[in-house]
Formats: sequence, structure tokens, C-alpha cells
Amino acid sequence: MKITKELLIKNGACAGQVELFEKVFPDGRDCPGDNAAATKAGLNAAWTMRRFELTGCVRGWHDTGQLSSEEHYLSGRLNDIDGVAAVRWWHPTGQPKAEAHYLNGLLNDVDGIAAARGWHDTGQLLREEHYKDGLLNDADGIAAARGWHDTGQPEYEAYYLNGKTNDIDGVAAVRGWHDTGQLLREAHYLNGQRNDIDGVAAVRGWHDTGQPSHEEHYLNGQRNDIDGVAAVRRWHLDGTPQREEHYRDGGMQ
Repeated sequence: MKITKELLIKNGACAGQVELFEKVFPDGRDCPGDNAAATKAGLNAAWTMRRFELTGCVRGWHDTGQLSSEEHYLSGRLNDIDGVAAVRWWHPTGQPKAEAHYLNGLLNDVDGIAAARGWHDTGQLLREEHYKDGLLNDADGIAAARGWHDTGQPEYEAYYLNGKTNDIDGVAAVRGWHDTGQLLREAHYLNGQRNDIDGVAAVRGWHDTGQPSHEEHYLNGQRNDIDGVAAVRRWHLDGTPQREEHYRDGGMQ
């Protein structure tokens, strides 16, 4: 039988290669099904760790035999072990794909390192997300969530406060860029809700030429016409109007 996932029921980091499941749990309880049955049924090893509050490790492999994932659990909760991220994934090439740091089952930054990070298969940073006690949070002025194109150019950033999207010092809570570096979109938030700010539309977008592509007006998280201006307006690449939509309290008129 080809092993594609295994469950190590023991303390410490993953080490060695074992059968898919041990015969019994450390306290003597029967293992849920034999190896073949568990594999055929697609039994979720991570679920097993949580269900039985086990301490140990879950690992998975690509079809090529290359390690694809590794998860560390402490009493059934995802937890970093000996400085190693609780969850790690790899591309089929062996390049790191992503990692996530957990403390007592909650995503958390560790020693200034973002709680969640991902990489393109080239090794270029793809994304990173900062968490505190399981909630997205900016870290020392750095946006809670950031992403990059495979060229290294910024792709997006999002600012959060206690898990809610929020503008910071006049900067839009969410911004995105074309791979050329040209601004693609921005969205303003107040306490987790989209909102126009100082007369500026809550959502704005641009073509890669720099021409406006669309804008959307929001009030308290709902699309709304503002002073007779349609809540949603879109423009063709040449700047001519494409479409507009009127809203009141989130309902299309």
C-alpha cells in the first residue's frame, strides 16, 4: 500500500516513517479502522488528532513521494513544536509552499515572523499574514495581509485592527496593484465595513493604463447613491461610461 498520509501519535516533531495509523492510541483505545480501511475511506488524520485530543504529527506526500505537508498538534490543537511552524506545506519540487504558526490552536506571529506565509514555486514570497490570538492584526505599522506577484511587485495589502478591516492614517484598508506596479483597486473600511471617506468612494479601481475602471459608494457597509451620484459606476478603457447602478440602503433601484 502506498502511504499518502500518516499519523504519528507521540510527543515531539515528526521523525521517521511509520504505518498510516498505529494499532492503538497511547492510552489503549482502539485505532479507528485498520490501515487499508482508513485509506480507502479517506479518514482525515488531522480530524483524528483533534477528535481524540492527541499530541503528535500528521504528514502527507505528493504522488511523487515528495513530502507535501506536516502538521503538529498538542492535545488536539495545532501548535508550534520546538520552534517549528505548526503547519508546513511544500511544492512538488520540494520548495516551501506555505507555513503557519499556531499557539494553543490559534494563529499567532512568532518572534516578529508573520503567522502565515506562502511562497511561489520559484521561492519568491507570495503572501504573509500577521495574527494576534487568532485575529488578523497589523504588526508595527505593517499591513496584516500582504501579497506579491511572482515578479516581486506588490499585489495587495490589507490593514486590520482586532480582526476587522480598517483604514490606517488615511491609507485605504485594502489596496491592490497590477503586476506593472500601477494601482489596480483600493477600498476604504471603517470598523470592518466599507464606507466612503471624506467624499472619496469606498471602492475605486483602475485599468493598467491608469484610467479609472469603476467606483462604488458605500454608507455603513451598504451600497448607496451619494448626492445623486450612482452608487456604482464603470468606465471603458478609453474613459467612456460603460454602466451605472443606483442603490439605496444596499438595494438596487
